[in-house]
Amino acid sequence: MESNSFHRLHPRLQRWIWRTGWSELRDVQELAIPAILDQQLDVLIAAATAGGKTEAAFLPLLSHLVEDAGGSVRVLYVSPLRALINDQFRRLDPLCEELGVPVHRWHGDVGAAHKRRLRERPEGILIITPESLEALFVLRGHEIGRLFARLDRVVVDELHVFLGSERGAQLQSLLHRVELLVRRRVSRIGLSATLGDLDLACQFLRPGGGDAVRRIESKAPGQELRLQVRGYRVAAPPRSPREGAVEAAVADAAEPTGEGLQAIAGHLFDHLRGGHHLIFANARARVEVLADILRRRCEAHQVPNEFWPHHGNLSKSLREEAEAAIRDPSRPASAVCTSTLELGIDVGAIKSVAQIGVPPSVASLRQRLGRSGRGGDPGILRVYVLERALDERTPPHDSLRSELVQSTATFLEGTGAHVHERVRREMLRIYMSADLPRYLDAAARELLGEARGNFYRHRLHERSLVGDGDRTIWFPWTGDRVLDTLVVWAAAAGIEVTREGVALVFEAMDSQLVRSAMGRLLEQPAPDPVVLAAGVSNLEREKFHRWLRRDLLATDFASGVLDVDGAAAALRGLATAEESLEVPE
Repeated sequence: MESNSFHRLHPRLQRWIWRTGWSELRDVQELAIPAILDQQLDVLIAAATAGGKTEAAFLPLLSHLVEDAGGSVRVLYVSPLRALINDQFRRLDPLCEELGVPVHRWHGDVGAAHKRRLRERPEGILIITPESLEALFVLRGHEIGRLFARLDRVVVDELHVFLGSERGAQLQSLLHRVELLVRRRVSRIGLSATLGDLDLACQFLRPGGGDAVRRIESKAPGQELRLQVRGYRVAAPPRSPREGAVEAAVADAAEPTGEGLQAIAGHLFDHLRGGHHLIFANARARVEVLADILRRRCEAHQVPNEFWPHHGNLSKSLREEAEAAIRDPSRPASAVCTSTLELGIDVGAIKSVAQIGVPPSVASLRQRLGRSGRGGDPGILRVYVLERALDERTPPHDSLRSELVQSTATFLEGTGAHVHERVRREMLRIYMSADLPRYLDAAARELLGEARGNFYRHRLHERSLVGDGDRTIWFPWTGDRVLDTLVVWAAAAGIEVTREGVALVFEAMDSQLVRSAMGRLLEQPAPDPVVLAAGVSNLEREKFHRWLRRDLLATDFASGVLDVDGAAAALRGLATAEESLEVPE
C-alpha cells in the first residue's frame, strides 16, 4: 500500500488487513489513524454510509489495545440501537478474539451471565445504548468507578441521530458524569454521516470545546444516483367541506389497507423480487400491512416469500430473522422497515431503496439512500407518493399536492428533523417553475401539473392569503418551527389559528382581519420564547418529559420548537408586502 498511516497500525492489524484483501485505506482512515494514535484529541469522523468511518476509529483503537486491554473497560462505544450494537458486535468479535481484545455488548436482550462476567472482570470494549448506560449509573453506581477506572476513549456512533434530541441531551449528561466519575477528561470520537453543519456536531460532541475537536470529513466523490418519484392518485374518502386536521388524520390512518398501498405493493413486487432491497414505510402499522400484502402476493404466485417486516416493536427473534435474511447473499430478500434499518447495521449488498411517502427529513433520506450502491454501483432510490383525488370541496392548501412537491424539493435542499425553510422555499420555486424533473414518472408529472394549476388558480404566485368561504388561509412558505411559533404566538394574543401542513388556517376571519390581527403582534416587543412556551397547555414531547418541572419543559420547548425571530420576520412580510411573490433564487 502507498499509505502514510498503514505502518502505524499494530503488525497484527496489518496482517488482518492484508488477509481481508484491502487494496488501500479510505481517506478518513488515513487521517484518523494518526489523529487517534498520537494525541488525546476529540475527533469527529464524518463520511457517507459505508465510507469506512467505523474502521477509521477501530483500527487505531485496537492497535492501542492489543498490548494492553485490561484493568477496566478501555473503550466505551455508545450506539443508538440494540440492533446496531448486535451488528457491530458480530463484526468486531472475530477480529477482537484474534487480537485478544475482549468486546462486550450490554442492552436488554443480553443475558445476565454475560453482564456478570464483564462486571467481575471489566476489560476491553463495551458497546452499549445510552439507556443501558443510564441504568448502570442508577442500579450499579457503586461499581462504575471500577468498571471505567482506566477508560481511554468514548466512541459515539451515528452521532447525527442524537443532535437536537432528548436522547442527545441525555447522552451529553452521561458522558459528563463518566468524566466526573473517573476525575479526568476522556477523549471522545464521534462517528457521523455526512453533515451540513460540522460546527454543530463538534459542539455537541464536546460542549463548550467544539472548536478544538479534530474534524475528519471524507472527500471521496459522491456516488451515482438513480432516482424515480412515482405518483399514485387514490380516491378521496367522504368528508365534510370543513373537515379539520383530526378528521383528516383519521382518514389518512385508514389508507394503509386501501387501493394506494395495494398499487405500490404491485410495483414493488414486480421490480424488487429477486434482489436485496430496503423498503422504508415510515410507520410501524404500514410496515406490517405492506409486508403482509407482499407476502400474500408471493403465496398467490407460488414463490418463496422475499419480504420481511422490521421495526423496533417486533420481537427480537423476528428482527434477527429479517436481518439474517437480508444479509444472506444466497437468496433474495427485502426488508420492509422503519428507521431501524436506516443506520449503520450491516445488511449486506443492497441493490435499491424504496421510500413510501415523504421521508422524515433530508438527513434521514440521505442516510437511507446510502444503504444502496456500494462497491461502485449506483445508488437507486424509488419514492412512492400517495395523493388524494381532488373535488370542488378540497381546500386550497390540500389542492397543492404538497406531499409530492415536498418530496421533490427534498432532493434539492438539505435540512434536519423539522422541515426547514429552505425546503419550503424550494417548494415555492417548484410551483412557480415550468421545469419537469426527469425523475418524476408520468403519474407524478400529471399530479405536479395539477398542483401548479391549483397554485395559479388560487393566485398564490401573487398573494399569500387566500379566502376559503368564511375562513382565510395563510401560506408563509417557511419552515415548521416558524409555523409552530406563529400558532403559539397568535394563541397567546387570543387569535385562533390552526396549522394544516404548509399553511395556517384562520376560521371566521377574512383576509383584512387576519392581516390586522397578526400585524398587532408586531406592535409590542417580541415575546420571550420561554414566556411564550409557558402558555402552551401540553409541553410534554419526549418520554422523559413527565419527570420535568413545567418551567424546565417551557425552556426545552422554547429552544426545541420555537423561532420567535423567524416568526417576526414572517409577520413583517405579511404586514408590508403588497402580495407579490418573486421566484426565489
